[in-house]
Amino acid sequence: MRPIGLGVTESRTRCAVVLAILVLVSGGIASKTLAFNEPEGFRGVPWGTTEEELLARLRIDGAQISCGDYPPDGHWIAERACNGAFLLDNIRLKATYGFRAGKFTRVFLQFPSNDFNRIAAIFVERYGASTRDTANAKTWVGPAAIITMTRHSSAMEGNALITTRADWEESARLRKEKTKGAAKDL
Repeated sequence: MRPIGLGVTESRTRCAVVLAILVLVSGGIASKTLAFNEPEGFRGVPWGTTEEELLARLRIDGAQISCGDYPPDGHWIAERACNGAFLLDNIRLKATYGFRAGKFTRVFLQFPSNDFNRIAAIFVERYGASTRDTANAKTWVGPAAIITMTRHSSAMEGNALITTRADWEESARLRKEKTKGAAKDL
């Protein structure tokens, strides 16, 4: 008499299905663990806002902001930018709001290096745990937004970049294109 059970092929198929389900379930758990509260803009100004809309919203806070074109060799960063400052937990941050194709896509923040830990704690409270961490840098990477934070961009200043994923990728593409062009000049 033959034992009741699955044949070798059927057994392998069932194992493969069970393994696939486990991978999907554990992948779902991992992605939730790595997720963060992705920003849809900055300080109440949504990504994709025009410069005029951004200025109108930020002036309500009494911020002094000046805008202008980025130099052509800096277009990989942004085409236009508006500079201002604001207080975050009594820390003065300089802000550069970047625009690509007339739309708000990024903000670059500068702050005293010795305030890195306080600002990092505020970011963690607002955006959730970072997806990558070192003593001097934090990074949040999601499908729609990326945040990078560095303790030292110079001797006295740290910085943070909050941007859309699309802008991050376009910036990288333009930077690579610019670098290739520079190599031809050698």
